[in-house]
Amino acid sequence: ASYNWEDKVAAKVVTYANIRESADADSSCVGRLPSGAVATVVGTENGWVEICSGEVEGYIREDLHVGAGTFKP
Repeated sequence: ASYNWEDKVAAKVVTYANIRESADADSSCVGRLPSGAVATVVGTENGWVEICSGEVEGYIREDLHVGAGTFKP
């Protein structure tokens, strides 16, 4: 079965990626995206990707995910 990755990303980490409240490493952690878990892309901002995973919405660094190309939500 194929999967549409057009607006999706998966965590490319050993354990998990912190989901941050804002596009800043010093902002509060609002959740975690486990290795290989898939989230929906909401937008991008200054080297960060805004995602929605379940009921958690926040930001992960661009270098902590894999996805299909450039996102233009």
